[in-house]
Amino acid sequence: MARNFHRKDRLSALTEINVTPLIDLAFALLIIFMVTTPLLEQTIDVNLPVEASKSQSEEREEFQAITLDKSGDYYWSDEKVSPQQLGDLLDAMAMDAAPPVLSIRAD
Repeated sequence: MARNFHRKDRLSALTEINVTPLIDLAFALLIIFMVTTPLLEQTIDVNLPVEASKSQSEEREEFQAITLDKSGDYYWSDEKVSPQQLGDLLDAMAMDAAPPVLSIRAD
């Protein structure tokens, strides 16, 4: 029995999408980016000044944590505070010339 590879209805639209050209395009773009990326990293050599090394204690920044738990209580570090006290503490911290890094954690 011979196979027949002719479509029955030649005027009907094809419902399958041919993705082979799309894959070829994607691989071509990938190769282009792989080749050009190392070329972009080459820059003009500039002799920049070296920063004096700081000790570990100077590099460490001051840190303050505010926590809000699921019951709605406020904590300044590990100390429970009222919303009014929290506002006063934040106002005092804002007046500081070098305020600490503020971390807000909420449940």
